[in-house]
Amino acid sequence: MKQATGSSCAAFLTARRMREARTLLLGGRGVAEAAREVGYRSPTSFSAAFAKAFGMSPSQFKDRSAMAVVNVASETNRQALPKVGRHGDRRHIR
Repeated sequence: MKQATGSSCAAFLTARRMREARTLLLGGRGVAEAAREVGYRSPTSFSAAFAKAFGMSPSQFKDRSAMAVVNVASETNRQALPKVGRHGDRRHIR
């Protein structure tokens, strides 16, 4: 296994589980649900493994991902809005 992938079986499996967990969390799943779906019996063990893999807890990851989506959405909305003149008259669009 190590020759084929560069990782031990355990490391390969853990990396695969963490990638899948990240996808599940981005898709809106809760931490406990993501933990179960990738094969962890304990959300605590899952959180420790996730933090080791990504440098932050699953909850922090979800929060930061949500904030990034909000920031992108608000930036997109700002760019899409026309600039309105001083008196709110669209004829005076800058």
